[in-house]
Amino acid sequence: MNKSAQPNRKTGRMIMKNLIVLLTLAVVCFVGIYSWFSTKSTAKASGLSVSCQAPDGVEIAAVEHGKTPLASDYKTKLVLDETGFLAKLDMRELTSDGVTFYSPKLTQVNGVAVPDEDDKWTLANPGVDYLCFDLYMRMQNPRKIYITADSSLSPLDEELTWTGESTKSNNPSTYGNFSKDCMIGATRFSIFDSDNNSKVKWITRPDIYLNQDDTNYSVLTGLTDNSYGTYTHNYWKVTENGNTQTKIKSTDADFVASTVTNSTVQLGVKKEIANLSGAQKSDDGYYYTHVVVNLWVEGEDAEARLALSGGKFKLNFNLDGDLVS
Repeated sequence: MNKSAQPNRKTGRMIMKNLIVLLTLAVVCFVGIYSWFSTKSTAKASGLSVSCQAPDGVEIAAVEHGKTPLASDYKTKLVLDETGFLAKLDMRELTSDGVTFYSPKLTQVNGVAVPDEDDKWTLANPGVDYLCFDLYMRMQNPRKIYITADSSLSPLDEELTWTGESTKSNNPSTYGNFSKDCMIGATRFSIFDSDNNSKVKWITRPDIYLNQDDTNYSVLTGLTDNSYGTYTHNYWKVTENGNTQTKIKSTDADFVASTVTNSTVQLGVKKEIANLSGAQKSDDGYYYTHVVVNLWVEGEDAEARLALSGGKFKLNFNLDGDLVS
């Protein structure tokens, strides 16, 4: 295979839009990854469904980012599908600190796409280029709301790597003895509040690394901290100053790296995402708050490559709450 045909950082590829999202408090996603920082796809998401269930004493409403729910939108359980705002979802690889999302401008160098630091990069479209929605909560008694430590993200394929010709993988890659589901290593999750204060930044599967040697690919699993930098979040930090952008590669130490146990990967810590202590009750008798929920593919990560196109994973997003005064 010549370099121009290699599945590495190419433009002109479309991201596969097989996305199913289930928020039960659980999110289940099937995402295809084609290239590092790919160009925008015209394909549409299909089979979309979001199901949400609130903790006891709390009602929730999931709405398009930036929109305000109606009183009738609040429920203890709700189901969203592709007939609603999720129909706009058309995911592609981005780079982000978990709050601000950019789509880099690419240039071709010897047949390989690299970010053009001299050109203008565009802000990504929430709810289109990445999964993003506002999760509103209302309650008659003020609470602290948490994402729980047992929230987990796991590849659907139980067999991620193997040796020899035979495999038990349900989703094998054509580029080596590894599953496409290893793309979970490039997946990132974050929650921030209405003031852009970060609540959760999560590297969902830090123990996976796609190793590339020219046209040869292999996947390393079960890595520990400080191995290949997989436990850190590398991304492009973009600073806006008038019409000028400064772009530098950065490492964000605030990302939580999952605790890896067999095939189940848990967040490992209980993180507060909302606190209504001291809040004022609205005239309708409820306390209100909301957070922004994001799920994206980090194009700076090694696992955002064509070799792992069509990877599948499952995220369990669990909420809990404590009464406060």
